[in-house]
Amino acid sequence: MKISTIRLLPLLLFCLYTAIIGQAQTLRQRPLRGISADSVVFLSKDQTNLRMAGMIGTTPAMPRPLTEWRKKDVKALLRTASTPQQSTLKAPQSVYEAISTIQHCLPLLRWTGEARYCDSLNEALFNQLMPALLTKTFEQHLAQQAVVDATQWMYLTDEQGVSINLYLNAFARIVTPKFSLTLDQTSRMPFGSRVQLRIGGLKSQTPLELRLFIPSWQKTTPIIYVNGREEFCTIEKGYAVIRRKWNAGDEVFFDFDLTPRIEGALLRVGSLFYVPTAEPSLPAYPSNELNRYEHPILQGKGFTAEPITDKPILP
Repeated sequence: MKISTIRLLPLLLFCLYTAIIGQAQTLRQRPLRGISADSVVFLSKDQTNLRMAGMIGTTPAMPRPLTEWRKKDVKALLRTASTPQQSTLKAPQSVYEAISTIQHCLPLLRWTGEARYCDSLNEALFNQLMPALLTKTFEQHLAQQAVVDATQWMYLTDEQGVSINLYLNAFARIVTPKFSLTLDQTSRMPFGSRVQLRIGGLKSQTPLELRLFIPSWQKTTPIIYVNGREEFCTIEKGYAVIRRKWNAGDEVFFDFDLTPRIEGALLRVGSLFYVPTAEPSLPAYPSNELNRYEHPILQGKGFTAEPITDKPILP
């Protein structure tokens, strides 16, 4: 009996190893590639214009010794900042934590192609970096650079096609060894629900994968239309994947569900968290008023709420 148990031990270990490996993340043979920040032109006039947002305000002058110390110490601060394992941001955190999140999640997104890392990137951008742009501190300078760098993960490519990871009002030219095209986004995200894409620069009937990021807060897959007709897509790693032959001028559009939800003491509307003036309750709905950034204010029973992205991060 002892002998048979010993003989079975390697088989049991092999089965255990196979089970563990099967649940592990599958890495790509090659990472997804970003595009140059100069290949994207933003068309909006608020903070969602990442290039303009990176130039908002000026960093106050600092004594040289303090400036040098900050430069040396920033890497140590980034190393000690925690990184969320999933998209569970409940309130504004530090700029250092946001940059650390991006530094951790972006390589994982490129090597796995899993949308959960894109969730963390979007929430760090809108709820941590954007508010820091409104401050007059050294952290504002770090946020400015990180916001401009976000352009490089807005689109990621491989030999099969393009992943769209960030929905903003922008025009991009994407050139790879296998194909080249232009993508014209018309979107009010993260404040509006509609996303429209126009594809250009392709030869007629070019086979291509278009991978559309579906955030975790979107509980159902939106209906996706191509040239006005509902298009079949598959959900792979959190992306809606369209495989078809494309022509220049093809248009894609879909709508996200931005129904407000309560998360702790905050209201979540898509990727954004809103700060209520009193304890939030549902229903909450957009009022007819806009704040100074022309973004919608939510209202409900006994409270109003503005997006965190329009409020400076508290120290």
